[in-house]
Amino acid sequence: MESTKREDGVAASIFDALPSDIICAILGYLPIKDVAQTERVSKLWKQLVWKSCVRADFSDVDLWSRSDSSDLHATTLFSKLPTDRLILLRCGVRAAAPTSTLPWLNVRFPSLRFLELHTLSRLPAATIVQIIESAPLLRMIILTSCMLVNDQVVQAIGRLKNLAVLSINRAPDLTIASFKAIAATSSPLAYLDIDEWPKNADIAALAVLADSWKLTSSLRFLRLHECPLGSEMLDIISKFTNLEC
Repeated sequence: MESTKREDGVAASIFDALPSDIICAILGYLPIKDVAQTERVSKLWKQLVWKSCVRADFSDVDLWSRSDSSDLHATTLFSKLPTDRLILLRCGVRAAAPTSTLPWLNVRFPSLRFLELHTLSRLPAATIVQIIESAPLLRMIILTSCMLVNDQVVQAIGRLKNLAVLSINRAPDLTIASFKAIAATSSPLAYLDIDEWPKNADIAALAVLADSWKLTSSLRFLRLHECPLGSEMLDIISKFTNLEC
């Protein structure tokens, strides 16, 4: 890193000369593992780096596979985060960890805008509901291979006021009640991707969505995974007047 020379002859990096709010803004874009390593630079950086961390990405499998005593274990890192200031939380555990060790239990996320949970096959639906209900400002939710996602989770999503993007993949327990919750949402939903439609109820589920005046006018992207596109289905899709894709 380029350095300057102070009058007292002590070398100082240009980065250190920046105002602390600028340093925080830059450090806020670091991946979570880099944040943990950056805190070792100095006491000042240790204070700034966690203060600035508003994006938490725990999708790296290695963060979960380390021993509990490791400074780079997900639970250790999570305990240092300013959860009340997080705007992004991304987490996936391919080697399924016991749910009792998952660190976000009883934590609130009042500033969260983006939530992505993937490959959390044993994460209870009640915990996902708790996360969503503690984050009223959510704009984007992506749930992939969270096998315990159910109607209660989607009903909690439906109560959000600002959601624009919703993607739910591999959640086999959804019923028509989930689609009623989405249809009733007051959120300005523009992107909807659900690949587990109720068995033998594809048309009924889509019809429920199409009966929502707000959805038919706000939705720009609709993904229908493995749904038979017969004439009746196409007639229903035509009600979404602003679809672009």
